[in-house]
Amino acid sequence: MQILGVLLGVITAIGVWYWRLRMAKQAIDGAMDAAGRLKGAYNRRQFKNQTLNAALSEVETPGDAAAVLLFSLAYVKRSGPDEAARIDQMLAETVGMPANERADAVAFAKWAASEVTEPNDVVRRLLPIWSESLGRSERLALIDMAEEIADLDGYQEPVQVSALRLLRDGLSV
Repeated sequence: MQILGVLLGVITAIGVWYWRLRMAKQAIDGAMDAAGRLKGAYNRRQFKNQTLNAALSEVETPGDAAAVLLFSLAYVKRSGPDEAARIDQMLAETVGMPANERADAVAFAKWAASEVTEPNDVVRRLLPIWSESLGRSERLALIDMAEEIADLDGYQEPVQVSALRLLRDGLSV
């Protein structure tokens, strides 16, 4: 009987230690999963920054920068041909781009705006181009164009409001 009691005690002790080791392994696995998710989030953020820089690194002129900004504001609401035509018209009238430059700028701006996730990133990245090369009246014209595109449906999305505020503050008008 005593041997049976000792045997039962040993089996119970082995079971308890097995259960404790399993729980420890689950805790370690959970911590490793969390670390993996953090590393993945970090890598995704790094990749997003690289693609943002790649898409916007080709922008050199204020007119091209304006086109990218206008399309990124329009893409917040999933723009269509009406917005594209309006942006083309603005680039012709306000910026004074010739037709051949405008066609290239529009095609590039559509691509670049589709690569960028939000207009705030566009404003932050392109603000130095506008600050260095635009006068006060040109800055006001840029803000007016951006507000008109953001307002095409009669309302502005919160991300558009944020980008317009950042643009106004960055251009100091």
